[in-house]
Amino acid sequence: MKRYIILAALAVFGCSNNNNGNSHEYDLGTGGNGGNGSDDGGGGGGADMAGGDMADVTVPPAPTATHVGATGTTCCMVAGSTRAAYLLNPTGTTTITGELHVVDKMGVDKKIDTGVTAAGFGITPGGKSIIYTKPSGTKASLFWADLTTATVAPKTVFTGTAYNATLAFAGFFSPSGKYFVVGVLPAGVSRSPDMHVIDTSNGNDVYQRLNGEFDYVEAVLPDDTMIFQDTAGGQSAGSTPVQTLYWISLPNAGSSTAAAISTHTSSLTPTSDNKTLLYLRTNGDLYAWNAMTKTGAGTKIASTVIKFTVGPDATGPAAYIAADHSVHVVGTDGTKLLDVAASAATSADLLSQIVLAPDGGDVFYFQGYETQNQRGTLLRANVKAGATPVKVGDKISSADLNVLDNALVLVRNVDDLGEFGEAVKANRDGSNIQSLGMMVPVGGLNVVNPGPGTWFAMHLNTAVKDPTAANVPVNGSAALYGALSFEDNGGAAVTLDAKVHAGAFSFAADDGRTAAFVTGATWNATAKNYVGALQVIAARDPNAKIDGKVSGCSELGPIVGRGLFVNAPTASPAGVYYVTF
Repeated sequence: MKRYIILAALAVFGCSNNNNGNSHEYDLGTGGNGGNGSDDGGGGGGADMAGGDMADVTVPPAPTATHVGATGTTCCMVAGSTRAAYLLNPTGTTTITGELHVVDKMGVDKKIDTGVTAAGFGITPGGKSIIYTKPSGTKASLFWADLTTATVAPKTVFTGTAYNATLAFAGFFSPSGKYFVVGVLPAGVSRSPDMHVIDTSNGNDVYQRLNGEFDYVEAVLPDDTMIFQDTAGGQSAGSTPVQTLYWISLPNAGSSTAAAISTHTSSLTPTSDNKTLLYLRTNGDLYAWNAMTKTGAGTKIASTVIKFTVGPDATGPAAYIAADHSVHVVGTDGTKLLDVAASAATSADLLSQIVLAPDGGDVFYFQGYETQNQRGTLLRANVKAGATPVKVGDKISSADLNVLDNALVLVRNVDDLGEFGEAVKANRDGSNIQSLGMMVPVGGLNVVNPGPGTWFAMHLNTAVKDPTAANVPVNGSAALYGALSFEDNGGAAVTLDAKVHAGAFSFAADDGRTAAFVTGATWNATAKNYVGALQVIAARDPNAKIDGKVSGCSELGPIVGRGLFVNAPTASPAGVYYVTF
């Protein structure tokens, strides 16, 4: 599977979102395959007065629900802050298709097309247009439509040549929402798609790189500078192909030529301010390239690098694992901050993730990492003190490692199938570990850090797989359910509900201080999903659960501005609702 780099954007899938308290414009998405990317978080009983929460004056929710979409069985919702896309009356078993609609929070619903694939549509960041697919054999046709017009007139962009009917695999939106980068297979080619860039204001194909370029890495910065790999040469006898890293300004792509940055590159990541790009060459040299001036090849800041990450601070730093299994932290200007020599007690697994704390003060990495089970022995080293690494714990899930400003919230003791483990919280140095629950699904820990010294978490406890094999959610979410637990850095755990579907809960995407979840998960054959009643809470008082005014609910959009879209296929009337509180 191709891994896409999407910068400063968030894709919303079905019932869950991973927000970590960040604020974005949420009119985007890449299809409704719910349950993906769930990092849940929680807090104690009653008003939490620990840390930064002493200043929390969140107004208690007072929900109002309005039916805004078409009436009927709906599924596979992809929602933003102002619009939601969904399928009406979906049909099929292996391939789910339906009538594609887009509705805004004022109740203006527009039919877009029929025969559209579940997980095959996404609204652009900003909500002005939609990209969607229809299956065509093993490929797909790709369409674009303007959502701002009174009558929607879809435009065919590619007929039967789009790389994949699942939009998340077919391509990705630029952070600005102005472009969609997509893989296209020309006639006679079954693999190695070409790269095409679609202008989302009009659906035009404005830039192309042929000969299988889409197999390489692409990234788009917020200023619509695209960084990508391609092969230079090799198209004629005696010409040697050289993998090369390029950049081009997409707004000027029609009148300019891509400029080379370096050759023989592998991975790349920008700093959070997007002013510096770090890229790794295949010989192990790590470079920092000025993404503002866009000149030269940049400055080499490290060698023998196998894997690296960039810290969440505006300018890094960068942490990396070297070929000899040693661990290092270095500033983007090349300043050495930490060197951990390889030894039996301190070396890093070359397959390990490496994570920096929000302030860059601690680095975390794994030993004995098992990629199949996403688990390993977690080590932590204090960057500023240069201390010897210490072990945090064993069989820790890399998918659920949440390094916060003052704490760790993670899943340990992952089972041998890589499915369930024990949720715990600890001080950031790994001390004072306390259990938060057992049989927690791997990848199902939802944590937010909305203020200094303040975090909330939600997750399922005693989760089980649905014993009925036929109960497969139509939106691709997991057939798992369990008791929904809420914790924070202060109080005791609160059980929010005894039976909640995996992914059917989330924190507010803008401030992290409110949350929504669907209670009483019950399988419904008509909806082909688990349905229940919506409830909302303020994180400072999780015991005060408030009726969300929608029943028969299966999917939640992101909470933005104290409002969210809710898919309720068995409500009366059935369909999509917009809830404010």
